[in-house]
Amino acid sequence: MILNIKFVLSTLNRFWLNFKVQTQLILILTIVISLSISVLSSVTINTIQEKSKVTELRYTRDIGMLLGTNLISLINENRYYDIFPFCERFYKNSPSLKYLVINTDEGNLTYSIPFSLNEVNQYSDVFITKKNLPDHEYNISPETTFILKLYSNTKQVGTLIL
Repeated sequence: MILNIKFVLSTLNRFWLNFKVQTQLILILTIVISLSISVLSSVTINTIQEKSKVTELRYTRDIGMLLGTNLISLINENRYYDIFPFCERFYKNSPSLKYLVINTDEGNLTYSIPFSLNEVNQYSDVFITKKNLPDHEYNISPETTFILKLYSNTKQVGTLIL
C-alpha cells in the first residue's frame, strides 16, 4: 500500500516537473481563482437566502397586523359575511402568503384559504398548537408561520394564522 502511494506521488512529481514554470503558475492560478469564485458564490447565495427569509417574515408580520386590525373591526361590527371576501382578496393579492386560517375564540374554524374545511379540520390541532403540516404535503415552512391572537377590548375574539 505504501509503495503504491509512493509510486503515485513520484509519478505525479515527474509529471509536474515536466511542465514549464509558466504552465505550472497558470494551472495553480486557475485552480485558486476557481475555488475563490466557488466560495464567493456560495457565501453570496446563502446570504441572499437568509435575507429573503427575514424579509418574508417581516412582510408576513406586517400583513398579519394589517389584516388582524381589519378583521377585529369587521368582527366588532358583526360583519362576518364580509370576512371571507376580504381575506380572499388579501390572499390573492399577496404572493408571499401561502395560507390564511382564522379561528374563533373557542378554537372553531371560521375561515381558511386555500385549504378546504375538511383539510383544516383534519389538522385543526396542528394549527392551534403552532405546529406545521408536513412540508411535503402543503409546503408550509416554520420560519414564516405567523400566529396573531385577535383582541378586542381585552377579550380574545379569534386567532389569525398566516
